[in-house]
Amino acid sequence: MNERLVRKEVGARLDAERLRKHDVILGMLLDEAASERLYTAMQFAETFENRGGLGSKHTIRERLSVLATKGFVKFLRDPSGFGFPITRSRFGYLCVEGMQFGAPADHVDPATGEVTTEVRQVLPSHFKCPQSGLCLQVENPAVWVYPDGLEDDLTHMSEA
Repeated sequence: MNERLVRKEVGARLDAERLRKHDVILGMLLDEAASERLYTAMQFAETFENRGGLGSKHTIRERLSVLATKGFVKFLRDPSGFGFPITRSRFGYLCVEGMQFGAPADHVDPATGEVTTEVRQVLPSHFKCPQSGLCLQVENPAVWVYPDGLEDDLTHMSEA
């Protein structure tokens, strides 16, 4: 029912480019958090303008907005646990599934001598409501929830 009837080739190329930008943005956010850097949407757009083939800051902001609506990007309002100030940004700092702050650190238990690896996960506190666009609080930050209907998008992207 949602199949393109005209200009299928052009549409397929545009879809592929959107998917590429999606992957690049999520990858950059993961890499930056691993390097102990968090960004608001505007900071990210301005920092990575014309890098990685993402285009202008306006294009990046539009992609981030779409990714937030689809649930691939969520937000952290209070990053004080990572040494960042609370931002006046509408949503907060960008957060993606599996985001880790800094490199994993080994921790030795003095009593047993057991070595464990500690990871500082960046968990979202808020998300963008797909219906209203409002910033709403996440119920359980440890569980990444995508809006209804995105299961098809996730399946389609894994096949591409």
